[in-house]
Amino acid sequence: MVDAKTLMDLMATVDGESAVHMILEVLRARPTLSPAIIGYACPALTYAPARGMMERRCRGVIKQFDKLQGYGLISSPEIEATFGMDCIVKEQQVGAFQPGEEVSFTCVLAEDNRPQAYELLTPAGLPHPGGAVSIASAAAGALAGGSGGSEWADWNSWGSTGDVAANGSDPKRRRLDGAPMY
Repeated sequence: MVDAKTLMDLMATVDGESAVHMILEVLRARPTLSPAIIGYACPALTYAPARGMMERRCRGVIKQFDKLQGYGLISSPEIEATFGMDCIVKEQQVGAFQPGEEVSFTCVLAEDNRPQAYELLTPAGLPHPGGAVSIASAAAGALAGGSGGSEWADWNSWGSTGDVAANGSDPKRRRLDGAPMY
């Protein structure tokens, strides 16, 4: 067994790519370390980029919800693999979704370094048919210059070969990148 100081000294001598690879392998082997590392690397005053919040969505199933406590859990293989736990979801994010329903969501780390779901949508990327349109969904539709039609339905598909035109441009990304900032 190697002591921590020797291991740290050894990692300091390897090239950047190798060091990153080693850290990623440790996180794969011990996913419960991820929240603490992310909390250290991304301090509380770091704001998530809007582009990342829209492009990088997770999928899962609402596992349970307790209205008295005001929160529930989303079971997501991706979140489980990364953080070793379910994703918390608060009442205001759940809207009309019910336990057992599959959802698409954005994940951020809460103050306690636990993954927390925001902006729940159907797997097709649309608001729940029985609930109100969320602020971010409405904003996405406004940025698109429309009502958020089928062109904007699946945020997870950005950059896939089906969305990229013959000239290599991605019409969804181009619209957002060219949208005015308010």
